Amino acid sequence: MRTPPTVVVFAGLPGTGKSTLADRAAAVLGAPSFAGDWLSSSTPARHRNGPRVVVPIMTDSRAALDHLTRTGTVRLATRTEDGREIVTKIWAVVVDGQAYIRNGYGDSSKWYARIRRTGRAAFVNGGERYDVAAELVTDEATNAQVDDAYSSKYAGSGSALRMMITGDVRISTLRVTPVEG
Repeated sequence: MRTPPTVVVFAGLPGTGKSTLADRAAAVLGAPSFAGDWLSSSTPARHRNGPRVVVPIMTDSRAALDHLTRTGTVRLATRTEDGREIVTKIWAVVVDGQAYIRNGYGDSSKWYARIRRTGRAAFVNGGERYDVAAELVTDEATNAQVDDAYSSKYAGSGSALRMMITGDVRISTLRVTPVEG
């Protein structure tokens, strides 16, 4: 008797480790893993064990800001201490021509620790890459504007949105500025 195909779906908030868990499960099962944003975007779907793609580095800050403004869940690439690049899906907003990101779990996630350690990351989008420098935001006025931007851009996201504008998360706000690669 033939075993029917199985699909395993991991769901959760951006940046919680769904892709990491899916990749590990796929490796154990000997199966491909797909990210939902690959399947719903204009980027052709390919499984994670497919060929690596070299993408040009984009330093045009207007293009980077346009990408962050129009994209709901963005892909943030950070580097581990041994140099490996890990891509995490997160939310990003633009306020007065400046981009901001937050970690929904305050300062406790791995991507956030990596970006705080290096001060650098990149937003990746298919064939585009936007390298950025990151700095912590501490002033209340900016955090209030970032709250408003998250509330506007992600309206209808329920508890995920509420989590992104709480005090514990607000202290993790980072200003991200495009830089030369």
